[in-house]
Amino acid sequence: MLRGAENSHSIQHIMSESFEIPPAPGAPLNTSDAVARLSALAQETRLAVVRALVKAGPDGMAAGDIAERVSASPTALSFHLKELQAGGLLRSRRRGRFVIYTADIEGLSTLVDFLLNDCCQGRPEICGLATPR
Repeated sequence: MLRGAENSHSIQHIMSESFEIPPAPGAPLNTSDAVARLSALAQETRLAVVRALVKAGPDGMAAGDIAERVSASPTALSFHLKELQAGGLLRSRRRGRFVIYTADIEGLSTLVDFLLNDCCQGRPEICGLATPR
């Protein structure tokens, strides 16, 4: 019984070391959280996944559909989805036997806010940021 408890503690320790918890919703990003999110995006397939999910909107997409859209193998896509989820850039939910992924718009927005926080000396309208593209 003690051995099982040791294993459980070891697994919890490994899990806490392996996965970073994204900041609370609505909380501003700190520099290390921003770097983690940018790192998650800094790969061609992952960037394509995020763009596809942003385009899909709140309905999201099943993993197979994402793989087809970005031309990734299921194994490679699984890795990329894990990285993006750990970076706070996407969410997942189960719908029947499928896992549906959606872009975490709040996570993306806090990253953009972090990057543009001091834009144009606090006057973003000067930079044209008030108008969506």
